Amino acid sequence: MSKAMLRAVLMFLILAAAPAGAEKGTLKIGVFPEPPSLAATVKFVEPSGNNILDGGEAGKLIVAVRNDGWGEAFDVRGEITAQGAATQLEFPPQAAFGNIAPEGTATREIALRAGEDVRGGDANFAVRVKEGNGFDAEPLRLAFAVCPFAPPALFWPIWASRIKAGTAGWSLWRTSRSRPGSRTPVPLRRRAGQRAGNRCLR
Repeated sequence: MSKAMLRAVLMFLILAAAPAGAEKGTLKIGVFPEPPSLAATVKFVEPSGNNILDGGEAGKLIVAVRNDGWGEAFDVRGEITAQGAATQLEFPPQAAFGNIAPEGTATREIALRAGEDVRGGDANFAVRVKEGNGFDAEPLRLAFAVCPFAPPALFWPIWASRIKAGTAGWSLWRTSRSRPGSRTPVPLRRRAGQRAGNRCLR
């Protein structure tokens, strides 16, 4: 087949593939399959609700991924990396979301645990949601405080009727290790490792 005939055949195929009603002089080429478009969010949850993870406490990251595109997202997975005090926590480094259909959403919970030996500090997480064909979501970042483990103090509330000037009120007492059976009043103050507001006291 000559080059002229080959060009004629190619031109015929291009014109035949053009949609009916297309404007003259234009060629519309569709992309198949349609690509997905992923958007992700991450939220930190812990039992006390103060946005702080204490030593010996468990929490979780809730990662939600939505597909706002026209095509299905394949083999979606989340990769979790840690910096700062987050490296002291126990958590799985990956989460599988599978395939996500258009306008679909998939949610996974990433378990976090702080051991009783954590030193505390600022925990920083980076969450990257990746798609099998490279249509990844924008990276996410999250930070919260981690506090060292603070064992509960052995305090008892006792009605004290002999406080300064004979006034009555509640006080805190504790037993003396050197004098078993004796009790010593102690001031109402936080112990090291407890929280002030949303931070740890050192």
